[in-house]
Amino acid sequence: MSLVARSKRYSVLLADDDEEDAFTVWRGFMKSDIDFDFTHLSDGEELLTYLDGLESRKEDASHSAESDEVIDGLSQPDLILLDINMPRMNGFEVLDGMRSSPNLAVIPVIILTSSNNDADVSICYSLGARSYFVKPLTLSEMAAFVESIANYWFRSCRLPTKTM
Repeated sequence: MSLVARSKRYSVLLADDDEEDAFTVWRGFMKSDIDFDFTHLSDGEELLTYLDGLESRKEDASHSAESDEVIDGLSQPDLILLDINMPRMNGFEVLDGMRSSPNLAVIPVIILTSSNNDADVSICYSLGARSYFVKPLTLSEMAAFVESIANYWFRSCRLPTKTM
């Protein structure tokens, strides 16, 4: 059996306050040879503001002839990678906020964090996270790990239809 790469362009959002980790995650996606847009946001508050902006634009666009997939150059993410420990708003609060919106609740969220705490794992899954991973320690391990995430989510999984 051979896998054929999809011709679709994917949108990935990363919320992580660590610039080095963000660069390494981006590098891992670059190595995957999957066509994607990558947006890095520094904390959970920025992420929810970004997503709320997409929802608002979607509502405004429903009264015009704009595309459902791309509004003002922004599209609903196909996948969100989320750190737990961030300033201003942590990952738990982001998951809880997303869960309250039907449009946001369907976006797959992967937790990518340094926490190996069993309670954190349970909380994230109870709030709707699709996967929970502890960040690998080295840059090369992180890049290889992220490449495997990209291949799994964008080549093997079927993702929900975009609602925004």
